[in-house]
Amino acid sequence: MSINDLIKRNKRLAETNSQLIQQLLSGILTPRRVSQSGQPTPTVGELMVWRDSDDSKTYLVYNDTDEGVRKVEML
Repeated sequence: MSINDLIKRNKRLAETNSQLIQQLLSGILTPRRVSQSGQPTPTVGELMVWRDSDDSKTYLVYNDTDEGVRKVEML
């Protein structure tokens, strides 16, 4: 599905004026990617992609203001 199809399909969502949705649809959101053995600590509010060089697994890592660092493995 092309980005234009996504924009048309999700026009109603884009009209909510959510900065994240606007960034995703326009290609502005480009998370930093790191490859290292130890889990990185993103700055507060940052979303990053981390490839663990020990086991080649890839994670999304987010540093939440209230909850701290959270990670989810990408399959």
